Amino acid sequence: MNNQNNTFSWAAKWMLMCSALQISLPLVLGFNAAAYLMVALGILGWVTAFGLFQGWRWLAYAAYIPVMGVMILAFAKSFDVVGLAGFWYLGIALFDGFTMVALFKALWRKPQLV
Repeated sequence: MNNQNNTFSWAAKWMLMCSALQISLPLVLGFNAAAYLMVALGILGWVTAFGLFQGWRWLAYAAYIPVMGVMILAFAKSFDVVGLAGFWYLGIALFDGFTMVALFKALWRKPQLV
């Protein structure tokens, strides 16, 4: 079980980094509806990351598809804006991609038996 928590902690660390970028997006993009949507998703990611630090496997299953959705959304939004905000969205997509890889490795390995 310790190995499982270690793998989930990597996913949680990447998710925290992505959430920090999402929460700080209004400072770069301006205070508009798209930025506030990403702030809301960042807060949900922050809460999810703390659950992953606890090693909750069910939460990792529940978070996998939404993380993929946020990655696709951020990648698509990076082409809508120019300058620093576009790179900010690409950073969000990159960290979400790292989170997806870490979740995939944690979820699809053979689970530990008690």
